[in-house]
Amino acid sequence: MGNLTFEYPDWAVLICPLVGLLFAGLLYFRNRSLDELPLRAIAAMTALRFLLITVIAFLILGPLVRYIDIEIEPPIIAILADNSTSMTMGADSLEVRAEFDQVISKIQNGFGDKYEVAAYTFGSKLTQSLDLNFSEPITDFSKAFSSLRDRYANRNLGAIVMLSDGIYNRGSNPRYSSSNLKAPVYSIAFGDTTIKRDARIAETAANRIAFLGNSFPIEVGVEADRLAGSSAKLSIYHKGVSVFDQSIDYAKENFSTSIRAILDADEPGLQEYVVRLQLIDSEASDVNNSASVFVDVLDDRQQILVLANSPHPDLKAIREAIISNQNYEVDVALASKFTDDLSKYDLIILHQLPSLTAASKSLIQNIEALNIPIFAIVGAQTSLSSLSNLGVGLAFNGSAKSSNDVKGTFSPGFSVFKIDESANDLVRNSPPLKVPFGQWSIANSAELLLRQVVGRIDTKDPLLVVNTAPENKAAALTGEGIWRWRLTDYALNENHETFDSFFTSLVQYLAVKEDKRLFRVYGPELVMENEELVFQAELYNASYEPINDVDVELIITGTEGEEYPYYFNKTQDSYRIDIGTLPSGNYTYRAIVLKNGERLADSGSFGVKPFALESARLRADFQTLHVISANSGGKLYYPEQTDQLINQLVKGSDKMKPVSFSTEIFDSLLNFRWLFLVLLILLSGEWFMRKYLGRY
Repeated sequence: MGNLTFEYPDWAVLICPLVGLLFAGLLYFRNRSLDELPLRAIAAMTALRFLLITVIAFLILGPLVRYIDIEIEPPIIAILADNSTSMTMGADSLEVRAEFDQVISKIQNGFGDKYEVAAYTFGSKLTQSLDLNFSEPITDFSKAFSSLRDRYANRNLGAIVMLSDGIYNRGSNPRYSSSNLKAPVYSIAFGDTTIKRDARIAETAANRIAFLGNSFPIEVGVEADRLAGSSAKLSIYHKGVSVFDQSIDYAKENFSTSIRAILDADEPGLQEYVVRLQLIDSEASDVNNSASVFVDVLDDRQQILVLANSPHPDLKAIREAIISNQNYEVDVALASKFTDDLSKYDLIILHQLPSLTAASKSLIQNIEALNIPIFAIVGAQTSLSSLSNLGVGLAFNGSAKSSNDVKGTFSPGFSVFKIDESANDLVRNSPPLKVPFGQWSIANSAELLLRQVVGRIDTKDPLLVVNTAPENKAAALTGEGIWRWRLTDYALNENHETFDSFFTSLVQYLAVKEDKRLFRVYGPELVMENEELVFQAELYNASYEPINDVDVELIITGTEGEEYPYYFNKTQDSYRIDIGTLPSGNYTYRAIVLKNGERLADSGSFGVKPFALESARLRADFQTLHVISANSGGKLYYPEQTDQLINQLVKGSDKMKPVSFSTEIFDSLLNFRWLFLVLLILLSGEWFMRKYLGRY
């Protein structure tokens, strides 16, 4: 009974033979019509009926059989074949493929049934296949190792055989990532380690965003081998016109330099800048002599006005925090001297305003009429009785003649935007602000961001509130002296990043304009030419409920004016389309939909960047392969040493042994087919005897 369990108490098993005996007795010993039969026959039929009923009663108890299933798994050898384009740079791809096939075939057939062999290719990702075409535009060893580690977690992975040239250009350094593998890596080195005569654009760097009318830098890294004494020209082209030229003298055999070009952002939209390095005779490759840089030139930088009642150190701290984000331009002015147009601003920060001056009252009335978001900073010169009329969600009842030194703490219930933990530490460690003493109250539409802490007492009074009413977004800080917080940030962290990030998060929430469009399209801004392009669209009715009952057309236009028409696929309540990949270049798109006879449209642009990482390095890196193998307990081999590698693996090691896995299994006794056969024999035997004796 040790291997059997029941759904009912064990003692219930004792009832089963009693039930069988009762049924058999009632059928054969109380039935007078069977008296003339031989006693042996009655006893045999009684025994068959007794056994049948006993077994059925036993099965009703739901017996479960416990047993141990043992599975023996042989060691697994994983083959990783580098499928990147660098494998055939400067070589015949057919020869490389033939050599690859020969090596892989030897490994797959060299172990018989002793090991299980699984084959993979890798480049940007790991794929279980041996479809080698050497077309992967990047090589990421760390991702391949990570994927393999996840696939064979708790499996008997004995060894990894990797065929590669050692060149990688994505992910972490494989010298370190390979040390986390639980199996040795045996590298087979392909490629040519000879240093070739070649100059190349090793890297480019530029700000992703620039603003119209400003200048922006492009950094270009140039490398050259075995070209000492030569010179070449580096040029940058925009729409086919050269906008930058500089001559480079290759001063030594192993040459590298960095060139900085300052260009003007004089045209809005996504702009492509093509960097070209002049080709010198006898260079090994010309593929790595050009590169594209995409810069999104914006002409919609948001305008922020800081309007103050009088000069104050807070003004500089506020301005510096906001302009740390390139999306904003800031004007600082005194209310008594301000004469500009208020309507051009997306947000107005009022420092110690409204005050009691006539100029202040007039400005406040104009701001309210324009319905511009407000961020009010309260100070000694603020007319506190006018706060409730600003719509910032804050009111004050008390005297403005006295003030408290107040520190702050974040309210845990705030949910308007995310607050970094470092901002909490900064506020807690910063000097106090000067806050007017009195009774503060906040509107139902406002959320408390910072509470006042007076001494060691954490009060419920507001220090910073955010009014979330959609028609009147606003905020209010109830104290002055925030400039000390920015200085504290520098004292603690030697930068202003925490203060600036916190302040600009608040500004971003207030200044962002709500999108009221009924039709919107979301597409990529920049993708690599090996990445798929996915667009999404949303269509709303007059109540701003999502709908997708009409067709949406998407037209993509290339650099030369060629058009690619598509139709969006309808999802649950929106639209989506995956158009695959496009050649490198600059593209625009427009989406069109007809809804109730009205034509709605949205448009944008995106860039497809050529992926030339594999061509940046032509020399195979056997040293990296050696370190990968050494760190994991393996060894480096060459294609002609494949037989030696196979012999090494056949000999095996402690990690190359079969592993047995035992699993405890509970299975219902009803699932065993032999039990059905027993019941059939019992039923058939009794039926046959009764039939034979003429009692049916």
